Amino acid sequence: MSDKHPGTKKYVKTITGIMLVSVLLELVFFNFRSIQSLFLTEKEYPLDEIYAEGMLYDGDCYYLTEETAVVYLTDLPEKTDGRGVHNVRLDIELPDSQDLPFMESGVLRLWPYLQDEGHERYCALTEHIYREDIPQSSWLALHGSGEIRSIAFQLSLSNGNAVRLKQIVLNAHRPFYFSVVRFLMMFIAGVVVYAFRGRSDLWKSVQEVPGWKKRGIVMLLAVILILPAVILIGKNIYLNEYTFFRPYQKLAERLLAGEVSLQETPPQWLTEMENPYDDTLRTVLAEESGEDFLWDYAYYNGKYYVYFGILPCLIFYLPFYLLTGTHISNAVPVVLCAVMLFAGFYFLFRVLADRIGRIPYGIVLILNVFSYLGAQMPFFMNQPDAYAVPVALGEVLIVWGLVFWCMAGKEMPSGAEETKGGRRMYVCLGAGSLCMALVAASRPNMLVYGILAIPLFWIERSKMETLWKKQRREVLRGGIIFVIPYLLVAAGVMYYNYVRFSNPFDFGFAYNLTVHDMTRTIWSFDKLLIGIWEYMLKLPDLSMKFPYLSIPGDGVEYNAFGHTVVHMEYIFGGLLACNPQTWLISVLFDVKKKETEERKWILFARIAAVLGICVMLLDAQMAGVVYRYMADFSPVLLLAAAISVMLLWKRLEKDGDLALLKGFLVFCAVVVLGFHCNFYWLTGLKYPLLWGDTGLYYRIYYAMMFW
Repeated sequence: MSDKHPGTKKYVKTITGIMLVSVLLELVFFNFRSIQSLFLTEKEYPLDEIYAEGMLYDGDCYYLTEETAVVYLTDLPEKTDGRGVHNVRLDIELPDSQDLPFMESGVLRLWPYLQDEGHERYCALTEHIYREDIPQSSWLALHGSGEIRSIAFQLSLSNGNAVRLKQIVLNAHRPFYFSVVRFLMMFIAGVVVYAFRGRSDLWKSVQEVPGWKKRGIVMLLAVILILPAVILIGKNIYLNEYTFFRPYQKLAERLLAGEVSLQETPPQWLTEMENPYDDTLRTVLAEESGEDFLWDYAYYNGKYYVYFGILPCLIFYLPFYLLTGTHISNAVPVVLCAVMLFAGFYFLFRVLADRIGRIPYGIVLILNVFSYLGAQMPFFMNQPDAYAVPVALGEVLIVWGLVFWCMAGKEMPSGAEETKGGRRMYVCLGAGSLCMALVAASRPNMLVYGILAIPLFWIERSKMETLWKKQRREVLRGGIIFVIPYLLVAAGVMYYNYVRFSNPFDFGFAYNLTVHDMTRTIWSFDKLLIGIWEYMLKLPDLSMKFPYLSIPGDGVEYNAFGHTVVHMEYIFGGLLACNPQTWLISVLFDVKKKETEERKWILFARIAAVLGICVMLLDAQMAGVVYRYMADFSPVLLLAAAISVMLLWKRLEKDGDLALLKGFLVFCAVVVLGFHCNFYWLTGLKYPLLWGDTGLYYRIYYAMMFW
């Protein structure tokens, strides 16, 4: 076997080696505190010598008698025979703790205070979270300013009120803990590093890499990026059972009944308001009357409507409701969009790499991962609600529309005969136009990206000129196939708009009952500056503590200039700040002389970048600053960045000077992966895993906070 399949034997040895290294890292590096504790002498602190406030000792253990309590451990040098205190293990039972929705469950909060040689009075340390079912949480490493003389623990339950303090051990031996999560992370990281080594086949051009390797590697990457999020969605009870905003489910029911308005009747006071879109007055009237209104629905002529695009309802929610009689979870369309977006970016960059010429397959994979993450998909997978569905679907349609159009240009025959490739061209041309046109039925403000057809087919103008001279009918046929999907979709969308709002061009955004009156949106220079800063330049709020990313403020805020009011929700970080590969867009505006073929793709990428910036500024003006709105413009800016990387790679490869670019891409990988992957378990959002499965969250927490 080894003679016939030397390559297989080599891969088996490599994988085995990576696995052994991962095991070694898990046992030695991630368990270094366990090894360190082996050199300490354990000493049990006598319970009858503990001084406690808010707790009662019954001769066996301490019971909590008040909402909070403090436990004092004194005379520690004598208790440890002068060896000092380096760690403490607590044995605590929480007999009445329970998993509750909408809150962190089964958690005891501890605040350690130290009195040592550098502090005559107690000095507070960081809050510590204790869960009875997580052994790692019972162990605290302590480092004082000199010898620790006494320790105080303040205790407070997140829910329940029963606490039994059974044992305290000083300088305890910490047991070894093998984390499957950490092991898999190290193993995957090792495989990725090996796959992208200098002599790897991934640095060969797209055309030279075998097909089975292409399929296998990209599928593995998709599983690595998407499967963990899917698992966390399934574990998050809060997300699955307590999502109340369900506009598409309501719309599916009404469409089956032959209606486009919702069944709910607006309260009398809302119909009598002179301006029902005034949120300040509307909120007061709702409180006074005791009758609430439907938040984030369009209100027009005394009826409620779903202002989101109808397409997600038609392709996801309505068919499922017809087949089963029940409603599909909002998470399902979001997950499907994630898979389709990842695949769309992959095929788009495959085609572009083939068209630009001799781009390594590894660059395609790197750009695919960067673009998928940078297009806000990890955030949508953390918050897979109705708000995410139309935006995520809009991204998918834009990317796949460009895929089909690029393939149509590739298949365009250079002669007059209608070849098999020519027929494929018509199919791709129509499919691309259909995807782009359907954007109007999902996320209409992204419809502007259809303009990219102009520079994209301008790249093929030599083929088109040849075809026009020899066979004009084929060119006209292609033009008709290009236009028909737009006409058909426009007819359907305009009819839907007319039925709802008596205007075929009115999508109903202005009638939304939301945080501000969108019928009276003003244009402000301040909003442009805020949008540029928040959407593009804002640095993330990083933390040294898991999940390493903090949530900034949210709500309606006055801007820094104090001139206007802008709706601002949390922006975790700007597109340029958190996706450094976008810095290379500046390459597109290098005024040096370039080759003709390169100039064509530069023009296309420039137009894509300009369109993305325009949509970003429009969002800031019309809707405010909301993180999910970054998906309106991030795909095309990431596309422009990807083309920049490809062109720069090709240019530097001629000079044999790729070291700096490779180093920069490694830096980008650290930033992009480090920032976006935090969204899988970020706390403080609408449906945090911390509330949906507190035990799972803290198991991950202690796997990451191993020190």
